[in-house]
Amino acid sequence: MSPLGAVLGLMAGALAAPLSSVLMDRPPLRDQDNESLRAPWRCASCRAPLPLRRSIPVVSWLAQRGRCHSCAASIGTRELINDGLCLVVGLLTGAFVGVNAALPALMVLALVLVPMALIDLRLHKIPTRLVYPATAVVTVLLGVAAVVQGDPRRLVRALAGGLLASAFIWLLVIVYPAGMGDGDARLCLLLGMGLAWFGWGHLLYGLMAGFVLGSVVGIGYAIASGQGRKTQLPFGPWLGSGALLVMLIAPSIPVLG
Repeated sequence: MSPLGAVLGLMAGALAAPLSSVLMDRPPLRDQDNESLRAPWRCASCRAPLPLRRSIPVVSWLAQRGRCHSCAASIGTRELINDGLCLVVGLLTGAFVGVNAALPALMVLALVLVPMALIDLRLHKIPTRLVYPATAVVTVLLGVAAVVQGDPRRLVRALAGGLLASAFIWLLVIVYPAGMGDGDARLCLLLGMGLAWFGWGHLLYGLMAGFVLGSVVGIGYAIASGQGRKTQLPFGPWLGSGALLVMLIAPSIPVLG
């Protein structure tokens, strides 16, 4: 683990948390305009904007006791959960990946999974307007990392891995559309790139981990809710969690190619 990477990751998570909060509260879906990406977070009751001094992740929420600074209305726990996840994901990514040329790309990938997962859990949709820009940014940053490391084959493998992962999910969507959605296939383009950057084995294990997590959570939720097969649970958060887990422990996984 890298102490410096952990510090950098924590800083990245703190910077990403406010934007993630905006995206979570006003997700950039197809039927919304670009204002969802520009508007600052506002109170749902009085629409008062959140001052910059009150946007410190977790700390501000606790200091305000979960209430709006203007009208004292409850702002719920979604902000706290979002901020906490951004800080934890950023810290773990920096600590396990370490300070190297690929860290910026993998940090962007890891942190963008937070709003994606929260949006998917809330609306059962993975916004294309978030996936595609994130994929483009990660592609460019991985390209820079490949140049710095003098290993362009890693970029080629990452791109091929992303396409293979996405194609595999698209096949599942066609065969069994009730099980997964096209948003999962688009997300796997991004996840596949990050996994294949480390190796083909990582791509395989990352997808397997996502399916195992999704199956376990789905079965558990179906039993707990009593709805059985009628239970509808988004798969994107578990695909992302499995991929992130494998990327964090990547050095301990055998490389296949």
